[in-house]
Amino acid sequence: MEIRPYREEDLAEVVEFWRRVFPDAPPHNDPSLVIEKKLKVQRELFVVAIDDGQIVGTAMGGFDGHRGWVYSVGVCPDHRRQGIGSALMRRVENDLV
Repeated sequence: MEIRPYREEDLAEVVEFWRRVFPDAPPHNDPSLVIEKKLKVQRELFVVAIDDGQIVGTAMGGFDGHRGWVYSVGVCPDHRRQGIGSALMRRVENDLV
């Protein structure tokens, strides 16, 4: 498994991933809109987990100048309990330092 920064070519796969992993997300959390906004500010705090060439997890964080935040962490149901969520959290936490 690899954790790396989000890339523009990940868009379609991440949108589909979020719709599967966050099926009850409110309309204001439309994946395309959220991603577009995130890429304008601290894009380095948006990371994806890749396993066998497929996105299996994402995490998004932010820093307001005083505090660091983790806005979302998601892992594919069939990849849970393998440490991916923890690895994504560690990556965002390290990037916030």
